[in-house]
Amino acid sequence: MHVVTCTIAIGGDQNNKLVKHNVTAAELAVLQQLHGHDSITDLKVTARKRVDQKAERERLLLAYPSHQKIVQELWRDNGGKFPADARDLNLKSTQLARDEELDGPSAYTEPDDVPDSVAPVPSVSRGAKAPRVREHVADIGD
Repeated sequence: MHVVTCTIAIGGDQNNKLVKHNVTAAELAVLQQLHGHDSITDLKVTARKRVDQKAERERLLLAYPSHQKIVQELWRDNGGKFPADARDLNLKSTQLARDEELDGPSAYTEPDDVPDSVAPVPSVSRGAKAPRVREHVADIGD
């Protein structure tokens, strides 16, 4: 399965982006469903990894607990498998990092920085407010 680094426009908002590393092709499909097909850009294949489909499904269910329906539908609609290759996601060339090919490494690679599983990300409920940040402004005399 392809492992990539990419930039995600959160909710499709081009002014609210983050870079995510060690994203499997299966997780990329989930992210497309969550944020919009065109919200994934600067995609660069960093590794190819052998991934157990059932273990990946469980990892994604844990990582995206409030979006389990999306994970289940992707799993079901693909005959009990996730896309293993970023090419299966119908990405546009404009979504790729400059001069990037979707082939990635020619053989399976198991670099140390690609974890066997990714720890679940704590979810934040919709409507929850971010913690307030206090600004400290020094008074400057005239």
